[in-house]
Amino acid sequence: MRSGEFAPGSRLPGGMLLAQEYGVGSNTVRRALDILRERKLVGTVRARGSCVVEELPGD
Repeated sequence: MRSGEFAPGSRLPGGMLLAQEYGVGSNTVRRALDILRERKLVGTVRARGSCVVEELPGD
């Protein structure tokens, strides 16, 4: 996110797509998204998916 690959406000691909793209398991993606939510870098809305927050902490 800080590198700009996922712009602020952009929607993240689904968990399965992220797992395939990065060559990791879906549990790894799920845990990574949990950590990003804890750090307030992404927000998740049920049935809509995850989005990068508009303003990253520390910016």
